[in-house]
Amino acid sequence: MKLFPLFSILSLAFAIQCSSADNKEADKDAPDFEMKAPNIRIERFSNTKLIRGQGPVITNCGGKECSASEVESLGLGKIKSFPKNGEWKEYLQFQDGGDLKNPNYKNVLDLIGNYENGKRVGIWKRPDPETGKIITEIPYVNGKREGIVKTFSANTGEILSETFWKDDKQEGPFYLKSSKDGYLLEEGHYIDGKKNGQWKYYHFGKGTIKQIVHYKNDLLDGEEISYFDDGKSISSQGMNREDARVGTWKTYYKSGAVQSEGNYAPRKDGVGDSKYERVGFWKEYYPNGKLFGEGNRKHVRVGKWSYYFNDGKLRYNGTMANEVMLQSAEIFDRSGKKVGEGKFFFSLVMIDDETGDIKDSYKPDIPFTYYHDNGKKRLEIKSAEDAIEYDVSGKEIGRGGSDAQGRKNGCWKESGSVMYYMLGKARPTMTANACK
Repeated sequence: MKLFPLFSILSLAFAIQCSSADNKEADKDAPDFEMKAPNIRIERFSNTKLIRGQGPVITNCGGKECSASEVESLGLGKIKSFPKNGEWKEYLQFQDGGDLKNPNYKNVLDLIGNYENGKRVGIWKRPDPETGKIITEIPYVNGKREGIVKTFSANTGEILSETFWKDDKQEGPFYLKSSKDGYLLEEGHYIDGKKNGQWKYYHFGKGTIKQIVHYKNDLLDGEEISYFDDGKSISSQGMNREDARVGTWKTYYKSGAVQSEGNYAPRKDGVGDSKYERVGFWKEYYPNGKLFGEGNRKHVRVGKWSYYFNDGKLRYNGTMANEVMLQSAEIFDRSGKKVGEGKFFFSLVMIDDETGDIKDSYKPDIPFTYYHDNGKKRLEIKSAEDAIEYDVSGKEIGRGGSDAQGRKNGCWKESGSVMYYMLGKARPTMTANACK
């Protein structure tokens, strides 16, 4: 989890969009590098010719500073070779409108600071593109960041972050505050430019704890605890190893009740959140603590799963098609009676946030079997052309075609006679011709 780079990019992007940079129409024929007497070099972005940087350099023409006339005749290679020396202004460019064929670009002042013989030295400053107030100070020694880098609020001037740099790497404690309200966003510790030890992240706009994690050489390693926006109620908890979740993890409702529990394992060749996946046997619970579902995962739900009403009674016992749909299952009502079994054309199983009970729907497919209240088969649909109807004792009383919803179709043999059906309705006048 790396909030600081994202925060910086978003802040800069917003600021750039609102900026009033030096955006004079660029000369499309201007060179990428140009000298202005006596020793000012102008550098341009090659694709737009907008200014990328400008400042003095140390010229050298035959062992001495170049004269004005010599500067005018310098070749590109020579111009590029002169080391920067003195105060420089450096710019960023960004697309501002237009389209893919004709994009509009602008540039914005990014940094102001000094060079000594081609290396950055002293305090480099980043102005806010909109107000011009300094929002970042970066100390350099011999071309490397060395000392405390600070960022500031463009509105109040308050310090938003401080981190010590040594030999161009972050070292020691770090914190970052929101420019909007001054609340902490994150705090932790760097060793040799990498996050190490405990880091804390905070809810934006609230200042309450969002997450406590542990790093080892920039990789998540150790316990991770996440919190709801009150900063007290735990939302999830588990362990990381080498930037991947491992072992037992639990998620929680805000009430403190367990929402789910199971194991994670690293995923080979995964990146980001896909570095790990849920594996093995998982359990999921209702807010009241009763079991909602249980079964195996290979990240998503796979294989056999059982789902329950919020009073603990079994609702489904079946095989998953994907994360939320059953492929086939036994179905039970709340009284515990089996009402159906077979294949599903469609199904959906989840917890209803409003009722705190199961929210489900399904559409049967063939083959499928319906049951009487006493648990005996009522209608066994083997195919669209072959279905068997039974009475409550289990005795066969009819046979013919049926759709998955149990509606009789075609010719049925019932108690020694024949009847023609269409979508569950008897059609005696059609029987003679249709059922010869």
